[in-house]
Amino acid sequence: MSEDLLSEEQILAERTPHIVSFWPYYLYFLWYVIGSSLLLWKLDWFMDLVRSSVIGAFFGQTGVIVTFMVVWWLLMIIPALIFSLLRIKWGWVVGFALIATVATYLFHHFNVTESFLLYATIGLGVLGLVLSDIYRRSHRYFLTSFRIITRLGFLGSTTRQTPYAQIDDLVTKKGFLGQIFNYASILPLTPPGIGTGSDEARVSVGVGGGVSGDAKAGKVGAGAGVGVEGGRSVTVPRSRTYFILYGIPHPDEVEELILERMREKEPAFQVERQTKILGKKLDQLIKEREEEKFENKK
Repeated sequence: MSEDLLSEEQILAERTPHIVSFWPYYLYFLWYVIGSSLLLWKLDWFMDLVRSSVIGAFFGQTGVIVTFMVVWWLLMIIPALIFSLLRIKWGWVVGFALIATVATYLFHHFNVTESFLLYATIGLGVLGLVLSDIYRRSHRYFLTSFRIITRLGFLGSTTRQTPYAQIDDLVTKKGFLGQIFNYASILPLTPPGIGTGSDEARVSVGVGGGVSGDAKAGKVGAGAGVGVEGGRSVTVPRSRTYFILYGIPHPDEVEELILERMREKEPAFQVERQTKILGKKLDQLIKEREEEKFENKK
């Protein structure tokens, strides 16, 4: 980072997000571990329950497999829909829909067992937990003597540089967990509106299911879909985690540092400081003149 500093610029503070601040990501992937583990634990009971139900009576083993796939699709997609809606970023639901589609294809064409599919889902959740922590650690926030630098180094690099002179307002968000673990998100608001926004996100997915193949031959294909429609609009101070000081520990120290630097950049403060400097020089000049007169009288 030192090679990116300007002349006479110094790093005053450096932060990364508090581990608890990324709890939505950890909770999201933990769901796949816990949900899949519970379903795996009760898999035989679940399959026997479906076989003894109306579905098993009318559709046989094909109906049992389709029911399992529908439940697994719900396990995969519904959390992704909720998370995408809350984060206003639809890549999550698209990505997990693609994963579920590929898994369904493999389940049909390569005779993958139900238990193997659940073990794979647990592995996906564990991998997500590890990547979430790597993603958190890839956030680096630097407060220098001239500017705020926020940087994300996960699968590429994204950097935002905000001079203190361009900051109009400072918003600090500290939730319930932030009060307990002493972390908060600090949003530097600038005249172009960076740090605020209005986004509306909507999704509409159809519901359906399908079966193909020969149940007697033991080859059965299953497909399922989930349908949810909703929207969310946001017009508040907020931004991506790599554009603000997201979930930083000891936020009061950072906020005080930023406010002090903002005050130093204000025109009134500059005038006041120059006035004090000129006043000191004038007092020194008067003192020197008086000493000179006193020496001349001698």
